[in-house]
Amino acid sequence: MNRLTFFLLAFLVPVAESPAQDWARARLEKSPRHGEWVKVRNGKRDVQSFLVFPEVKDKAAAVVVIHEIFGLTDWVRGVADQLAEAGYIAIAPDLLSGIGPKGGGTSDLGGDDAVRKAIMSLPPDQITADLNAVVDHVAKLPACNGKIAVAGFCGGNDARVNATIPKSAESMKKAAKTYEPVTYDGAGHGFMRAGEAPDANAPNKKARNDAWTRWKELLKKI
Repeated sequence: MNRLTFFLLAFLVPVAESPAQDWARARLEKSPRHGEWVKVRNGKRDVQSFLVFPEVKDKAAAVVVIHEIFGLTDWVRGVADQLAEAGYIAIAPDLLSGIGPKGGGTSDLGGDDAVRKAIMSLPPDQITADLNAVVDHVAKLPACNGKIAVAGFCGGNDARVNATIPKSAESMKKAAKTYEPVTYDGAGHGFMRAGEAPDANAPNKKARNDAWTRWKELLKKI
């Protein structure tokens, strides 16, 4: 991924509860922006991806939205749309493309349990190759200025993820990359989704808003 000029990656993986989609779908359906489905070729694989363009006159940077353990859901597509609203080209690949019945993806697997099981069985090399293909695809779009970012988030009350921070910091230092982790007090696992829901609790809602603000400030620097 040598085209990436900024890299901040955690995980959008709330595994404890099924995602509510109604409010996410409703917001997406009201979007005035142009979203489309594209197939990104990775060797013999076609990676079905949701692509959204911002309403801007100049070329824009792009953000690759890596979906959570629930696959490419309406909420993930909504995140892509919100990034486009902020002025960025956003592309969300379905890493489960071709895994479902008759070669389908996330929406064809029949529910959260099947999706989680399928994601856990994905070969790491295939995931990396899919993401590299998506980066190459979006970077070559006429509307893209060639700058690409990847990002994700997790919460303060999440030792399983937080315990990896020291090793991540060490690895990023060896790679001569900037690494500035921020922990949002009281935020739960998968707070970016939970904090956007109509029934969000105060800590998750605040963490989501603060993280979204910080994310946009970081994107301005790429």
